[in-house]
Amino acid sequence: MSWTRLLASCCFAISLLVSASADAAFKPRKGADAWCGTDKSSPEQSRAAHRYHERRRARRFAAQVKRGELGTIAKTDVRKEGNIALLIDDDGRVIREQNLVDLSDLGLSFKYKKKQDGYLPQASGGGVAGDLGDELLLTDDDSVEIDLPFKVEVYGTKYRSLHVNSDGNVTFGEAEFASTERDVSRILAGPPRFSGFFRDLNPETATGDGGIYALVEPKSVKVTWLRVPEFDTNGINTVVNTFSITISKKGGVLFHYGELLSETAIVGLSPGSGAALELIDYTEELPQPLQLGAIAESFSDELSVSEPALAQVFLENFADRYSHIVVYADFFVRLLGSAGTIAYEQTIKNEIRGIGVPNFDAARFYGSGGALESFVMMGNLEQFLSDVEAPDFFGGAYSAADIMMHEIGHRWGVRLEFEKDGQSSEALLGRGGAHWSFCFNSENSYLEGSAIADNGDDTYTTMPGRAQYNPLDRYSIGLIGPEEVPDFFYVGGGCDGDRAPAFNVALSGPRVDVTIDDVVRALGARNPEAGKAPTKFNVAFVLLVRGGEEPQGGSVAKVNRLRKVAAARFKEAGGKIVTKLKLKK
Repeated sequence: MSWTRLLASCCFAISLLVSASADAAFKPRKGADAWCGTDKSSPEQSRAAHRYHERRRARRFAAQVKRGELGTIAKTDVRKEGNIALLIDDDGRVIREQNLVDLSDLGLSFKYKKKQDGYLPQASGGGVAGDLGDELLLTDDDSVEIDLPFKVEVYGTKYRSLHVNSDGNVTFGEAEFASTERDVSRILAGPPRFSGFFRDLNPETATGDGGIYALVEPKSVKVTWLRVPEFDTNGINTVVNTFSITISKKGGVLFHYGELLSETAIVGLSPGSGAALELIDYTEELPQPLQLGAIAESFSDELSVSEPALAQVFLENFADRYSHIVVYADFFVRLLGSAGTIAYEQTIKNEIRGIGVPNFDAARFYGSGGALESFVMMGNLEQFLSDVEAPDFFGGAYSAADIMMHEIGHRWGVRLEFEKDGQSSEALLGRGGAHWSFCFNSENSYLEGSAIADNGDDTYTTMPGRAQYNPLDRYSIGLIGPEEVPDFFYVGGGCDGDRAPAFNVALSGPRVDVTIDDVVRALGARNPEAGKAPTKFNVAFVLLVRGGEEPQGGSVAKVNRLRKVAAARFKEAGGKIVTKLKLKK
């Protein structure tokens, strides 16, 4: 593995962007398991998306100058409404526009440079032509392994086979055909992958000679998706796509495109395993220099937010004193994660040891001299009830306030491993390796898990109760020392730890007891320790509004209620949140 990818895989933060529909509200999403987009993904996504967005803005500005259209440049309007910062994006700096698929009848070439273990992206001839080979009878969310008559080197590793996955990509070393979101997070975290057109495709509904074909020759393999439809629950299947992936014995990769009717997809190469990332515009920015990590373009038909740009705009107007920036949007934006994502957190800086989070500092990229540690994106404000403390999510398990405290708490958790009998374990962790396992007796932590009643016969029941920061959460934050953390347990066996919070669920399996000493043995003691760690945090609350608009009625007041609840809830845990806004001098 190259140093670039090794360093990227050691970074910690969160993912970026999630879809929403203006007329669909959010009620169906409240039962989704993957409601929080926070996971162990690299911060490379946010940085790469920001760089991509800034280059697009620069090209647009240059084109306006060339056409003689340069006038007064709009700026994001920043106001102070009590202790709420109001950002109205009038210049497109914070809110990213749509980026629709524009590759029909084009071609892309990725020349493999073995010595440097990277790829050179270039434009290539377009169109899909020639012998298709044999049809692969793949169904929806399906995969088939193809043996090769040669060894092909992919990011430094040689393979004698590849896996053709129905969703427009091939992988190496393992199949990858899950039905989860087809997004940048997935190509970075999964196996090595060549994504010709990573999209939810369903070859079993193709008509005529449409389908997936493979042509294996002595020095190359070509996989073609011929008029393969998007997955469509209504069975209409009119959105079809034609493209091919050709891989040579020398490791070079060609993507050829015919007609593409889908508007969104991920296109590119990735070594997987938490790779570094560069997002590029294939129709505007080729050729590119050698790329050692993942190379992709993310096509989207929805608005999204540049976290670094938003933080930069905020800190150009307000004092650089805030550990957290908590953002609510007054409109629908696409958030990173699965289709059910409600909110997410990005850790920007960590100097704490012993909580399972690597030490790193990306604060300057977000416009901070070092104070900023966390960016919290809470998504559309309308998804939350006006009564922000009313239980409304997961059958009454969480309120809007609980979800906010969940994301604020991600600055410190959850990453705790433990060690028993010389073996390290992540059994306390569930979804994304960043939340408490559903099978862990977390005492209904804000950060998921369950309050588990032990029935004494290897059966258990998850119990209702208001969410809170449990002793392990408070230890990670630095509010209490290890001597104040009681022993805890989780349910072993086949218990599904990835579930979202739910009450009155029956569990079964062996009880496994764990102590804080087991955690310290695996991760070392928390440093700085309680008593020396800060317990007071400045937190800024922001309402983001689209350019040319004003906040919806009641939006500022609603964010203000959440701001006050955050201070009260954190005080219950033994710390202090200060939410007073201070303008930059």
